[in-house]
Amino acid sequence: MKTCFNVIRSLIAVILSILLLVVILVGIPLSSLSSSVSNPENVKSWFVNSKIYDNFVESLINMTGEMPDENLPEFLIQEDNKEELSNALNTVITPEWLQVTVERAIDGTYKWLSGESEIPDFEIDFVDKKTIFLDETTNYIKKSLESLPECTEEELEKTENKDFNPMEASCIPPDFNLENTDDLKAEIENQLNESEIYKEGKVESGKFITIDQDITDKVQKIYGIFNKLPQIILVVIAVISLILFITIPGLSGSLLITGLLWLISGSFLIVANLIIKNKFDHIYQVNIAALTQEQKISLPNFVKNLLQTILSDIKGDIVQLSLVLVILGFVFIVGGIILKFSKKRYFIKDEGKETVKNPNQDKPLELGGDKKQSQQTNKEKGNEPEVTLK
Repeated sequence: MKTCFNVIRSLIAVILSILLLVVILVGIPLSSLSSSVSNPENVKSWFVNSKIYDNFVESLINMTGEMPDENLPEFLIQEDNKEELSNALNTVITPEWLQVTVERAIDGTYKWLSGESEIPDFEIDFVDKKTIFLDETTNYIKKSLESLPECTEEELEKTENKDFNPMEASCIPPDFNLENTDDLKAEIENQLNESEIYKEGKVESGKFITIDQDITDKVQKIYGIFNKLPQIILVVIAVISLILFITIPGLSGSLLITGLLWLISGSFLIVANLIIKNKFDHIYQVNIAALTQEQKISLPNFVKNLLQTILSDIKGDIVQLSLVLVILGFVFIVGGIILKFSKKRYFIKDEGKETVKNPNQDKPLELGGDKKQSQQTNKEKGNEPEVTLK
């Protein structure tokens, strides 16, 4: 019966050990991810550190250059105008304005995730940019139109009943005066004013974001659990470790095995982080190679920097938690070794008498028995009693 109990106990200890390793190896990275992602200030810092605001326009120009010409307006197709377009966009979309706009969107999104709003609630304000945008757009399109040929009779017939749109033109009507910049600006402004967004100079997220209430409820519940993931994982690790500690026979054995599991799992995570850090470029290129051509085109250049920044932040949290596990594991192992190899005195009760077993003697000494008989026996041997307790 005792043997069967020991077998079951050992089996439970093995299962708990494997479960503890899995929870630590999976749970700590998830916990670190949750701690980083659930904090909007962390997300804002990712965008800043990845230099996304400084390189946004350049990445946007590169993306349009790789797109098929049929999907682009005429004035974006001409390669000679790329530099002018980049300068125009940099004047309008400044890094400071872009950062303010993106951080508003981040705050609005986290309010929605936290249940404070029904949709990600934010506003993109570009009232102060309208005049600059119109001037830069006019100058850029004027240079683009100067390189276009005059419209043929056949092309004129196609556009006979249509207003001339300089933003989509592939040729110049004979009666259109490019030197009259005011007329060109007025024509471009008319085209832009067809958009309600441009007219108002701002756009609220509610005008282009609609989310079903059921989806909102599910996402907010998932985010609530995800937000509490570090506490949940910490409790699970503590509970499994405690049950394992109780299951393993002997205090020294419990300390040794529990500490060894913590030390191994923590060390593995630290080494894995170092490998991923050194192999990031290779891993990124392998994953990029698996994408289709369309997916590669839609992937901005700053994505790599952004992923690297996020990964660096998460790895920092993982290493910190892993170091705590390694230190605790080392302390447990040292404590288990000290207990295992230290000399002990064991008290044994036998028929109402207490005896002390000295590790250096084979015969136990009686306590609280016939003191005279014990003294006489010792005297006969020529020895004084070593221990006398009343």
